[in-house]
Amino acid sequence: MSKKCYCKFKKDWHLAMKFKWETKSMKNKRIISLIAVLLAWTALFVFVIIIEFVKLNELTEENAIIEARANFNKDLAIRNWSALHGGIYVPVDSLTQPNSTLSHVPERDIETPSGVKLTLMNPAYLMRELNGYFSEYYGITGHLTSLNLMRAENKPDEWEVKALKQFEKGVKEVSEFTEINKEPYLRLMQPMITTQSCLKCHAQQGYQVGDVRGGIGLALPMKKLMEINYFHKKRFVIISFLIWILGCVAFIWGYRRIIHSLKRQRLAERKLKQQNIVLVNALEKATESDRLKSAFLANMSHEIRTPMNGIMGFTSLLKEAGLSAKDFHTYISTIEFSGKRLLNIINDLLDISRIESGQMEISIIEVNINELIEYIASFFKPEVEKKGIHLSFKNALPDSESIIRTDPEKIHAILINLVKNSIKYSHEGYIEIGYEINGENLEFYVKDTGIGIKEDVKTFIFERFRQANESDTREYEGAGLGLSITKAYVEMLGGDIWVESEFGKGSVFYFTLPYQLSAEKNEPIENSDLKERVNA
Repeated sequence: MSKKCYCKFKKDWHLAMKFKWETKSMKNKRIISLIAVLLAWTALFVFVIIIEFVKLNELTEENAIIEARANFNKDLAIRNWSALHGGIYVPVDSLTQPNSTLSHVPERDIETPSGVKLTLMNPAYLMRELNGYFSEYYGITGHLTSLNLMRAENKPDEWEVKALKQFEKGVKEVSEFTEINKEPYLRLMQPMITTQSCLKCHAQQGYQVGDVRGGIGLALPMKKLMEINYFHKKRFVIISFLIWILGCVAFIWGYRRIIHSLKRQRLAERKLKQQNIVLVNALEKATESDRLKSAFLANMSHEIRTPMNGIMGFTSLLKEAGLSAKDFHTYISTIEFSGKRLLNIINDLLDISRIESGQMEISIIEVNINELIEYIASFFKPEVEKKGIHLSFKNALPDSESIIRTDPEKIHAILINLVKNSIKYSHEGYIEIGYEINGENLEFYVKDTGIGIKEDVKTFIFERFRQANESDTREYEGAGLGLSITKAYVEMLGGDIWVESEFGKGSVFYFTLPYQLSAEKNEPIENSDLKERVNA
């Protein structure tokens, strides 16, 4: 692979990797965005569930308080009704015995005409009996208590003591969600205010109308309400989870649709960008082709007109009478040189035409590369030394191993073009021709200490009609086809060509050819026709 092709491949690879990295980066960003949306959606549902749980808990507490107050009001209504009538008489039995705290009441116990014994139940006694029945059948317990007791059985517990003390400060109701025997309960208590009917039993305790005589407490079991609360929470979570799943599916579906749309848009943009690049490249190539065509025509005009002027001019001088033998030979040599120069230009044009049309053929035979290099060096040595430049060559193989199979015409033309270029652009120093073994290839080189090549020129130095110096001054002659033909020949022979150069210090042209040894050790190839090829 030539260095130019390698650089192009490296550039394309970097562009591909950059595009792949950008695509991967964008894909990662989109995935992160989707995850962020799903997390936000999940956080919203968690927030909604928490709010709903709080509302359900508040609703359960409100319902419990409403139910407790309803039961409390029912108990209070029964008590007030009993107090309004001064109590009620009930038959005496094993469960209902005369109230010892009413022994001071003259008619606590009475007997009906039929002989049935009745005892008076004051409101407090009545409420105790009713609370016992309610606790047994419904689980709701009530308690009548006071800080100034008539019955020790009515002693308040710790929670009731705190509530009774708050009543003395003017509090109208005390409630709290707590546990009794490790079961959830709502405890609610309201004060008992002394009325006129209460004095019948409690006047002896020193109470007056309007005094806080104690409190009526109620403990409502929360188990059933909590079960209802749990059921509603569970149902809400299930419904919310289904909605969350549907939402996630909708988000993912929408994400995929958006990604699909973005991919199509990106693909369309890439196609449009590629088309724009193709159009821009086509425009640049057309512009460059037009420029090169103009440069080529101007160059060819100069390159053809110069030798033609030489031929025509010196041909006219030959017509003059009285020419000396020296002048005659000088004019003939100039005409011959100009004719050969013109022939070289025509041959280059024909070669580049055959190369581009695919009509250039190769002929693989055995070639002694040592002899070929030695002959080229010896042939150009007088011309090089005339310019004050030293010419040398370096062969890496012995003659017995330097016979390879290749096209002698093509390798000869390659070396001739490269050496001629070195001579043309060198004014001092040295020129070295040689080759080295590099794996399965022979790596040839032509090194010089000439003017060198600028970095921007290296990119097109092997193109047709291009020269290192393309200024209008035309300091160096040539059609700009030599290196283009050289590159085509090298590639036809299965090799690569490239140049390493530093402007102002010199250049090294490298090219490789497959190292295909001859099957038999033949005699050295005669190079009798090399001189004619060089002169051509």
